[in-house]
Amino acid sequence: MGITKLRVTNFWQQAGAIAINKYANQAEVQITKNELILNVPKKTIFERAKAKDMLTINQKPWASHIRPFLKQYRIEQLEKFFADAEPGKNVCSYCGRQVKKLEVDSLVSNPFSVKANNFTNFYGFGSGFKSICEDCQFLGIMAPLALFFTTSITGRDRRISYVFPEGKDLEETLLIHNWMSKVGQKSALSNVKLSTKYYPSSPYETLLLTLYELYKDSGKLFEANYHVIQIHDQGNTSTVLVNDAFNSAQRLQLLFSEMEALGGDLSNFFNAFVIKENGNISTELREKLSKNILKFLQLEEFLEMMIFKLGRPIKYLYEFIRAYTKAGGGKVKEEILEICKKTGEQIGNVVFEAENFGDLYTLRNSKNIENFLETLSMMSVKYANEKWTLKLPEEFLRVINNPAEWKKAKSLTVIFAVNKYLQRQYARTMNNGGEA
Repeated sequence: MGITKLRVTNFWQQAGAIAINKYANQAEVQITKNELILNVPKKTIFERAKAKDMLTINQKPWASHIRPFLKQYRIEQLEKFFADAEPGKNVCSYCGRQVKKLEVDSLVSNPFSVKANNFTNFYGFGSGFKSICEDCQFLGIMAPLALFFTTSITGRDRRISYVFPEGKDLEETLLIHNWMSKVGQKSALSNVKLSTKYYPSSPYETLLLTLYELYKDSGKLFEANYHVIQIHDQGNTSTVLVNDAFNSAQRLQLLFSEMEALGGDLSNFFNAFVIKENGNISTELREKLSKNILKFLQLEEFLEMMIFKLGRPIKYLYEFIRAYTKAGGGKVKEEILEICKKTGEQIGNVVFEAENFGDLYTLRNSKNIENFLETLSMMSVKYANEKWTLKLPEEFLRVINNPAEWKKAKSLTVIFAVNKYLQRQYARTMNNGGEA
């Protein structure tokens, strides 16, 4: 047996190398920069992995989170990849070594060498145009064992969400992977342990809640390219639904720390976006929110639409919006945020007293500045007649009349108005119809 010495060139190979390190003893493996040195037979590593994590509870191939990547292979069919790559004249497209024998690039070497939207399922992918040595193929076989995952099951359908951190090199990736393993657990449905009331079932929320859990544990986040993948496994067909990546860790850390400084709880904020209907729990809205946060997109219009759909107050809403703005997500000036909060809560209080929630829908549906101001004016006159006061601050009117700011200001005002209304409605319910 010779020493296997490999240079890894992509995130999938990094995952394979991390998995090999996991099942090797300290003296058997060495990782430096982007190089993996293994001085034990590859089959030995595979047999250890197979015994611990690759098989089902009935000891059959393959475990559910491994199956989408290896389902077309029987164990004996993988034997050819356990041989040492012998020197030769053929150049491996991945590691660049000259070897005697090459295989065609395929699902086992790197299922994500093309983007998910370029193929319907793994069978449709087939093989690529690159030529790969046995050692690089072995990295691909091992890679799924290094992924963090959660599973959602409906009948016979499984949706498996995967997360993997890619550092600037393999050595850094190993450091980050070890850090993420702090929230690890061994389970058939998930190897991530999170202290959340509603467990994530989709990729973006899985990544965001995992990073938040790690931040709470260590007070920091590692900068990396975090890959998120979701596969819909339907027996013979495995469809890639998501294949994405983010490198916004430092901005997320600022969001988490600002939220914490304001006394907010991000877990409670996220819980508001989980829908419970007819005994079923849906995290679809939380998944959409998580994706927008990871991309640091503007959230005003999204939250404006969602708060009507939720129909209940969002806890720590103000703290989140302020922290998100500070982290560079909202791009809203702090003074404008405060003005919109003050005005929105005033509107919410008046509408609650008048028991006329429909006015908030009218306000939300305003298409331009003139329409918005006309609706506010109508509400001011209407509620004055009914002996409730709605007096709009001058600074708010200045903001609304600014063409560059009015749309964000309108959304924020509606958000805080609806949230105040729902807070008082909830308080009245809890008080058995008494004062809210």
